[in-house]
Amino acid sequence: MRKKSIHFVVSSGEPRTGGWSLIGKLVTFSLGIVGLVLAFMFSVVLLAVAGVILIILFVYFWWKTRGLRQQFRAAQESQSRGRSPDSDRVYEGESRRED
Repeated sequence: MRKKSIHFVVSSGEPRTGGWSLIGKLVTFSLGIVGLVLAFMFSVVLLAVAGVILIILFVYFWWKTRGLRQQFRAAQESQSRGRSPDSDRVYEGESRRED
């Protein structure tokens, strides 16, 4: 069975020949900037759409619960006058307490 050996090459610190040219670096830099700007624009649009959806859901919920809020207000006003809203109802039943 043969052992596999891994060899690492350490650079001597001398500059490489055949590296990236100035034009290549500028193109890479400009593409990076364009990518970042597009990502930022996408996130702003996404947050705006999410905000509009949340506002629409809030207004829908507020509109659908307006009758319930009116009932709560009427109950609070009748209780503040000393009369409970269910004062004319009689609830009968049995309860058992088990210890």
